[in-house]
Amino acid sequence: MSARATRRASRGRAADGSRRTSKITELEPASAIAFQTITGPVRPRGRYLLAPADGGTRVRFELEAKLGGLKRLMAPMVQKTMNAEVGHLDRLKEVLEG
Repeated sequence: MSARATRRASRGRAADGSRRTSKITELEPASAIAFQTITGPVRPRGRYLLAPADGGTRVRFELEAKLGGLKRLMAPMVQKTMNAEVGHLDRLKEVLEG
């Protein structure tokens, strides 16, 4: 069963230096957590999917951002931010295996 939440969480700074805030949009304990960025010019949606694998946990990370019109010029910054999100997986591993 999934739980919906509107909890807001500051997630640090985007590649352009702006502050980002996200809300949790889906929570399935030990299975999935999804978020929607609610500040900034580009507001990606992301999701971490968790599954048992070989005595550990397999993590699949999905991130989607729509870059139409002038926002296409921001593509390099958006890519940098997406790369930073992937870097958060190390921290998630620490928390899960803590």
